[in-house]
Amino acid sequence: MDKKIIDTFIQKYYLGGTLEQVRWLSKDGTLNVTAITSDKKFLTSVTLKKFDGFEDAEVGVLETTRLKQMMTALSDKVDFSLVKDDEDENRFTSMTISDDKTEVQYVVADLDVLPKRPHTKTIPEYNVEIKLSEEFIGKFLKAKAALPEVDLFTLVMSKKKNKLEMVLGFSENTNNNRIALEVDAVKGKDKVKAPISFSAKVLKEIISANDECKNPVLKIAEDGLAYIEVDQDDFNSQYYLVKIDVED
Repeated sequence: MDKKIIDTFIQKYYLGGTLEQVRWLSKDGTLNVTAITSDKKFLTSVTLKKFDGFEDAEVGVLETTRLKQMMTALSDKVDFSLVKDDEDENRFTSMTISDDKTEVQYVVADLDVLPKRPHTKTIPEYNVEIKLSEEFIGKFLKAKAALPEVDLFTLVMSKKKNKLEMVLGFSENTNNNRIALEVDAVKGKDKVKAPISFSAKVLKEIISANDECKNPVLKIAEDGLAYIEVDQDDFNSQYYLVKIDVED
């Protein structure tokens, strides 16, 4: 198997360290991670559509960072295998990844110590749809780099233009450093009744991990949910961000 494919799979759920402890589920020729952050503000489901690295199984990855680092010792083509517990054939103790000259043995976690795979509940109607064009993404990434301490982006109606904007550093009561970006929203889905905020850091990581996708769409439900889906090549990635209340 091409190691780059696995590296990409990890990158799409790991998101720069956003999700560290996950369950890899190999089933029917696919590999999936569905996981949620401890604060319940972000959920993702990433699927590699074609996977034959090992048999149908669920294995626990306690330290994705460590696994990423260990895999750098391997060349471009790798083989996978799972090592079963001598006393319990239904339990795995490690995952072996090897090339022609190097073998990496990664100790997998007991599934009982990892969070269970989350399930999405009823999804509200998306009231806003924003086209994340290449131009807009470039401006957003520059804005986030200019305000690295800003954790949130806020969707708000501009008082001057009466148009939807994405604002980094938004505050209703405090005079803050801020950058306001005009967005390209779908007609009829281009207004919010009140400011609504989500993680700017996570959005930046989603964009960076899926830079091969052109013009993804950010969907917003004013009930408090944002959603991006990227379905391209061998991957399907779904990302859900829960609104974060702003404290002035």
